[in-house]
Amino acid sequence: MANKSSLTLIVAALANGGIGVNGSLPWRLPGDMRFFQQVTTFLGRRRDSAFPHDDESSHYESDKDYRPMNVTIMGRKTWESIPPKYRPLKGRINIVLSSREDVRKDVSSQSTPEAPTYAFSALDTVLSNLETISHTNIFIIGGAQLYATALSHPLCQRIFLTTVQSPTAIECDAFFPSIPKDEFQIASPEEQRRIAGSKCPRGMQSEKGFTYEFQLWIRISPSLAKETEPVVAVRDSIRSG
Repeated sequence: MANKSSLTLIVAALANGGIGVNGSLPWRLPGDMRFFQQVTTFLGRRRDSAFPHDDESSHYESDKDYRPMNVTIMGRKTWESIPPKYRPLKGRINIVLSSREDVRKDVSSQSTPEAPTYAFSALDTVLSNLETISHTNIFIIGGAQLYATALSHPLCQRIFLTTVQSPTAIECDAFFPSIPKDEFQIASPEEQRRIAGSKCPRGMQSEKGFTYEFQLWIRISPSLAKETEPVVAVRDSIRSG
């Protein structure tokens, strides 16, 4: 039986928090999609984590060499935004939240051995059920309402944030909530590589006219918060929409 795990949010957002428009991503950035796939599939499951050094990745040749699958939790709209040929997400436990019983039945019927898939009505119900399902990490992957719920949850410990800069203005209708700077601080590059792997991409990335950067935010421990005021240096801080 797995212990109740911490929550990790993973999201790509504009400086104003914009993450979506009309139920879709406002951009298609292959580099960010690869980052999402690597982190949600492999973080914590193998030596040197999601982005291992070439010498380390060669040690893993079959599923038996990995720790249990990671979990991806999403809302119904996020599930439906994934192209059918890519869902459920392979190599991960997929969990969809919906208040509708017909949706939950349909989602659960798509479960496969390579991508076990479940559906529940609430986040806390998911966490209770995960106590009996072997897993490694739990990721929250959207949408906006679920991000807001998870960010305020006491189990939320990390945020993988891709800060996106667009060459032109993008009007979004879905937003990532503001990260409370008194509760989270940005990790150093060294800490990010320690958690995500030695080959984790660093610095500004450029693609299709967009520039973006992979950041890791970590909850400040109560003892640290009392001792010092968190110092956060970020090029693109997320503001509430």
